[in-house]
Amino acid sequence: ITGPVLIAAGASVGAGAEIGPDVVIGAGASVASTATVRSSVLLAGARVASQATVERSAIGLNALVGERARVTDSALGTDQAAGAGEELVGERRPG
Repeated sequence: ITGPVLIAAGASVGAGAEIGPDVVIGAGASVASTATVRSSVLLAGARVASQATVERSAIGLNALVGERARVTDSALGTDQAAGAGEELVGERRPG
């Protein structure tokens, strides 16, 4: 973890996950142990799966970034998903 980082109560970050700098992880959100999150916000209940990367993005309530997905300069709205292996660059998926 490289600060500044804010991790809310109830959030989980797997051992070995790369977090930061400039990351906020909301309550109940989870980041898998092999995931990377940089300069992003994960709202409550958001999930980042193994080997996924999130950079300069906003991940909405209960949204999912699937295994090996890459989300860059993008926004996923409430209950939206980036599927396994999907790559999003500059995309907006409102919830």
